[in-house]
Amino acid sequence: MEQAAFVTMPAPNTGISLKKDAAAFREEKFHPDPEQYAELLDTRIQIRPDFRDKLIEQLKGTFGKYYDYHRRDIATNEVDYLNVEDPDVFSHRAWELEYQRKQEMRRNQPVRTKKKTHDIEL
Repeated sequence: MEQAAFVTMPAPNTGISLKKDAAAFREEKFHPDPEQYAELLDTRIQIRPDFRDKLIEQLKGTFGKYYDYHRRDIATNEVDYLNVEDPDVFSHRAWELEYQRKQEMRRNQPVRTKKKTHDIEL
């Protein structure tokens, strides 16, 4: 019995180190490097539509006719708030990425030339 009690007792410094780790995590979480922030934002923008669609289908299957779009929007805003993301920055960056993608597609397509007809009879 004494051995089991000894095993379950935490080490004296464990609580202190956990508090330090949690504080360091919070500090790091709110101050990412600008390059790292942009990369994380771009990744979230790419992942979000597919993830959102799958989640909506699961919720509709679970709740059926009681599925509430308004509550989904409230939850989306809450997640953005908890992730310390500005929805305006998110939507603007999503627009920039979409614009860049369309520009790349235009550059990769062959240039269409207009057919010139010079042999018109007068």
